Amino acid sequence: MIFGFMCATSTMQRVSTEMFDSVSKNKILWTTTKHNVSRFFGIIVTLVVMVASFSILMQGNGISTPCKSCKVISCIAFPHWAGYDDKWWYCDDCGGVSADATINPETKQYDTISLNCPYGDVYTMSIADQELSDKEWIENKLPGWCRVHCEDVL
Repeated sequence: MIFGFMCATSTMQRVSTEMFDSVSKNKILWTTTKHNVSRFFGIIVTLVVMVASFSILMQGNGISTPCKSCKVISCIAFPHWAGYDDKWWYCDDCGGVSADATINPETKQYDTISLNCPYGDVYTMSIADQELSDKEWIENKLPGWCRVHCEDVL
């Protein structure tokens, strides 16, 4: 999207000043020269920025990203005015997180959960005090637990 904006800005047509009728011949020459120089400069800057960004992005190995902040720029959790747990979508990888839950054989309740974080970390937490046996409730809580306990989810 940024590339498109930069290309369009450097190649767009300017509004004609002829409709103001108070432009002299010297001003027309200066305006035309200034317009052509700024347009040429815009195209050069666009090409330099595109080549630089392509070279940075091509340094990745396909698994990890060479630009950690690019994900923050390209995605915004929405709606931004809602509370953290009330967003419609998030810009992290916690939506598909998985976990392994163990059941206490004596109480028949879930005892501990090993949360498999998006980037390979495993976080183990105890939920014995909550006396849970509802698997669906735990599945719904996994993305929130991921956002709280896993590192570098953005």
